[in-house]
Amino acid sequence: MTLYEQNLQVLFQVNAQLASRLFALKTNEKFEVFVDKNDIVNVNILHQHEPIYSGIARDEMVERCNILEAQYMHYPYLYFYGIGNGLLYKLLLQNSDHKKIIVVEKEIELIYIALHFNDFTKEILDERLIIFLQEDISFGQIAALYYDQMMRLYTKTYHLEIHNSFYENHYMNEIIQVNRLFAKSLEHAVYAAGNDSIDALIGIQHQVANVKKMVHTPSLLEFIKKAKNSEVAVIVATGPSLSKQLPLLKEIQEHVTIFSADASFPILYNAGIKPDVVLSLERVAATAKFFTKVPQDGHKDVVFAITSIAHPDIFKEIKDGTLHVSQRPFGYTRFFELHEYGYAGIGMSVANLAYEYTFHSKFKTIILIGQDLAYAPDGRSHSDGHIYGINNKDEKHGTIKVPAYGGDGSVKTNRIWLLFKNAFETDIYNTKKEGIETINATEGGAHIDGALEMPFTEVIEKYVDKTFIKEQIKLEGPIPLMMEDNLKKIDEKIAYMSEYIKKHQQKVEEVFLAVMQECEKFDELDVYNNLESADSERLIYLMDEIDTIKAYFEDEEFAKIFTDSTQAMVVSLEMDLAKIQVRIIKTEDDKKRKMIDWIYAHRYWLFSLAGTMQATMDAVNMGLEMSIEFEAIECVRVYVDDKELQCLHVRHEDALMNNFFDIKQMCIDYVLDETHEEIANNVKFFYSNTEKSFEVEVHMPRKDDTHFNEFAFKNSLEATIDKEKIENLYEKGAIGFLATEENLEDEEFMGYIKELYFRFPNVLLKAFYFNFEQKKLLETTFCNQIDRFKFTMPSSIYDISNELEIFLYPNHMDRSIYLQLIKNSSKIACLDIINKRKSIKDLDIENAGNRIFKDPNRFNVTADEIEKYENSYTKLIYERIYHEVSKNDYRIDTSLDGYEFYMFERVNLILNV
Repeated sequence: MTLYEQNLQVLFQVNAQLASRLFALKTNEKFEVFVDKNDIVNVNILHQHEPIYSGIARDEMVERCNILEAQYMHYPYLYFYGIGNGLLYKLLLQNSDHKKIIVVEKEIELIYIALHFNDFTKEILDERLIIFLQEDISFGQIAALYYDQMMRLYTKTYHLEIHNSFYENHYMNEIIQVNRLFAKSLEHAVYAAGNDSIDALIGIQHQVANVKKMVHTPSLLEFIKKAKNSEVAVIVATGPSLSKQLPLLKEIQEHVTIFSADASFPILYNAGIKPDVVLSLERVAATAKFFTKVPQDGHKDVVFAITSIAHPDIFKEIKDGTLHVSQRPFGYTRFFELHEYGYAGIGMSVANLAYEYTFHSKFKTIILIGQDLAYAPDGRSHSDGHIYGINNKDEKHGTIKVPAYGGDGSVKTNRIWLLFKNAFETDIYNTKKEGIETINATEGGAHIDGALEMPFTEVIEKYVDKTFIKEQIKLEGPIPLMMEDNLKKIDEKIAYMSEYIKKHQQKVEEVFLAVMQECEKFDELDVYNNLESADSERLIYLMDEIDTIKAYFEDEEFAKIFTDSTQAMVVSLEMDLAKIQVRIIKTEDDKKRKMIDWIYAHRYWLFSLAGTMQATMDAVNMGLEMSIEFEAIECVRVYVDDKELQCLHVRHEDALMNNFFDIKQMCIDYVLDETHEEIANNVKFFYSNTEKSFEVEVHMPRKDDTHFNEFAFKNSLEATIDKEKIENLYEKGAIGFLATEENLEDEEFMGYIKELYFRFPNVLLKAFYFNFEQKKLLETTFCNQIDRFKFTMPSSIYDISNELEIFLYPNHMDRSIYLQLIKNSSKIACLDIINKRKSIKDLDIENAGNRIFKDPNRFNVTADEIEKYENSYTKLIYERIYHEVSKNDYRIDTSLDGYEFYMFERVNLILNV
């Protein structure tokens, strides 16, 4: 077997499409090959009498390799345009730090030639060398690379290198196209990872709340075995174009299988159409309204495919039909090892979920309608009849132009819809391999690459057999023995998860404190100017401790429990850490600086990880509490330590429940008698649905607890936020913060608040407290500045947003408020002061203030400029602030050090807009 045949054989295993093309190629005709008889690796190639290598090919590639290694020695992922004779990649792959080299080549003959002269069998099989023929690559194929989380973490080190000047001279347009495709894929990978952990934490909470309900329903395996009651599936979304397709869908509803998004359900009912399957995956309670709006007769004979992380209120509104609950492919769902119930829903929208269901159910033809994924020409976002209106614009995700359906011009979409579109394109790329035809019959909106575009009338004529009448989908539930085993497994898993979190969180907090103390020493010693003051052994010890924590993510159980809730934090911070990790060391001082930077960078990393672990524990407890079926409770048992104090019998007909449970605030309302007041903090409540069977401890404070108001406030953050209401709440010139014990005892933070008082004499300072002890501490702390302070006890996020222009958050708990404000208000600026940057250049502009930096209109950014920067204006705004705006009204002093700007000047910038 020749070298080429060996390469081709392994290529068939990893990229059959390219291997098939090469197999069909008998010889090279466009390019000539010249091999040095005395040196077989010295291979030059001519194209129309022009050599690819102007000198000695081998020497040129060795020199090119040396130049690249000097810059990219520790880069795990390298990207190239052009394969040339292949020698460069054989040389680079000798460096084990390079985990993958991705090469895109325009000319198949050059790949053919390179595989004749280089043994790439091991590198191709291990996927260290990935070769793409340019005409074959698509967004879906490139995006699939970033399913690998490690590749995502190194997105900030991406750079497309050009093989040599030959490619630069002949293929620049193609190089630009490839670079754009990678940039789009990288952006999708990072954005899909999320920008906060709230969604994942809510998902964990709902998974715990719903998982027992799930195992009473038919499994996903049962569904995909029996759901195909026709050959054609129609997926119905709620884009503006849906209404024009409804009459045609009504005509064929007996002949096709209709998969409806939850939001489409009431629209279809009102049009006289009954879907076979209604799907929902949303975590928000507002989604339940889609089911409430359809009366019971509309629910009859419908299969409701709901994900286990959906809001529990949704299940309460399903009045008839068959409930089927499945799990999405998250670590915390896999942790329960209920594999027969998962795992569909890798895409982000309910329509993406429907597409996966139809694929796994093996429908031959999948038709999309109402899948605009774009605003209509008149600005509408949704179809007529949508219960939340037809003009729901998601301004915070910006506006982006994408190719229009039919290829005529462009349409406006937003970043969220773009994620849905990208997910469709990735899935369609994969389903095509299985011979499944996907037809986009939306007749409007955005072009979805890979889907055949065809008018709905023509689709019906070609693909729908009107002589065929479908049968109702009938699913069977689990056998009792399996259900009992699963319920037992769930209890064991939740108990184990709780203990596991506590154990590992303790270690993370210990390492964080050690790193924090060392960083404070660095600051005191001015370590960058006195490198000799840093103890090398201590640096190595701390780096080993950090590595111990980072190794947790390689543990399968840790990854399952925490990856989803930490990935937003990890991806964001690790991308910056990657830039430190790949830095080349030339001297001992370089080595020490790199170690110090590494430890500094992990201070916030560890802080965020510890906070997220605590939030995960809180989510598990809240999920247990949400799982309580209040109507089924027969008694509440009161315990002090291990001794039962009282058993309270519940008579629902007398509404006695309200004497014990405040359902709205989810708290126990129970008063101890005088003899037990001293042990009040040791009281625990258990509920049960029989006299003897105890279900779960209720982890909720009583109303007389000093932390009740704080708990109630935090609980309000889990509720659906009225975006329209919060958007109109705002007070000019007011700066506020939470007056929790943690913040009030933080001398540095309190000193910062006092400094703001003196620097900004026209500002009103707002302190939000939750109990009278906090208020007393406030009055003591700010006794000399009381004139411009207002103390308020908030009951909800609205109370805070009504009184602020700027919200300051110095710790993890406050960050949850920041996340709600940043999502729902464009008027309130949110400033963190956790990190004190060393230089202005290190400032993350987009996170420096919700209102000013994310509103390009304040800097007169034009539509052309926005399009140029692909709706990410970080660099553009940065230039405006530091080069143009500084000359005008904002008075930005670019000579300020990072601390001064980060702590005070950005406040000034916001207040003066």
